[in-house]
Amino acid sequence: MSFTLHPRHAAGTIKLGQSKNCQILLKNNSYYPWFLIIPEVEDNIIDLHQLDTVTYQHICKLQYQLSAFIKSEFNCYKINTACIGNVVEQLHIHIVGRNPQLISDPAWPAPVWGHDAKQAYTEEQITAIQLAFGQLPL
Repeated sequence: MSFTLHPRHAAGTIKLGQSKNCQILLKNNSYYPWFLIIPEVEDNIIDLHQLDTVTYQHICKLQYQLSAFIKSEFNCYKINTACIGNVVEQLHIHIVGRNPQLISDPAWPAPVWGHDAKQAYTEEQITAIQLAFGQLPL
């Protein structure tokens, strides 16, 4: 199987790592700690229920670990998880930390997708996130 990351996923993200057959990306928008899990699967697999159980269980474990990481590392109040795929069908899972107390969450309480506020991470912020992420036992 040949896997190609959808150009829309590749644009505006930072690859943090790989766990088995899943890429883990960070959206380059410092307003929200917004991560993506992208399973490297066939193009015709666009929904979670189409995965084999081993891959599905691995994704659930990744989602659990990333959620805990985001909550503690970014001091988030709420973690939003979604697997929508209406715009980009390539199977992907969004995990987004939300915090209504911080001015850095301009979309609160609305969803982050479709919101125009964008601010790239600085190189220092990216390095700090990569170092913290590197400590996860993926």
